[in-house]
Amino acid sequence: MILSGGEDRLKSVRQVARTDTMIIVDAPQTMLTEGRHRIVMFRYAFLVHPRDGALATVVWRINLGRDGSYLLDPGNAVRMRPNLVATCALHVDGREITAGIPSSMAFATTRLPVGEPVTMPEALRSMAGQKRLSAESVGPLEEAARQAIGSPLP
Repeated sequence: MILSGGEDRLKSVRQVARTDTMIIVDAPQTMLTEGRHRIVMFRYAFLVHPRDGALATVVWRINLGRDGSYLLDPGNAVRMRPNLVATCALHVDGREITAGIPSSMAFATTRLPVGEPVTMPEALRSMAGQKRLSAESVGPLEEAARQAIGSPLP
């Protein structure tokens, strides 16, 4: 049942935007938030350096409103370590286990993936939590994400 729920969430991972050197992907996660397990969105920006192909991955959290709206979490983003293979600490909510059977909300991550905290510049914060990104906002979003990690385009 848990694996089935996880597979269903994988089906809802979606590409939000892209350029020739960046792709943004939203992936729903169950996360411990204010003492409860809630569905949040982890937004990943995969940035490729055009000269050498080096990849930088930045991830930040977006909270979901009751109506499905996106609310950028006030915390920092994380620049994930290259070649990261990680296990994440899981929180178990006993309220989500009935007769020994866990629901799809029984297990939740407790944090963003391991990496270097990145302060999001205001230019990035203003766009980073938008549910839909316009074609006009993708270029400035990429530029701001690169500025945040210190990897501007040449």
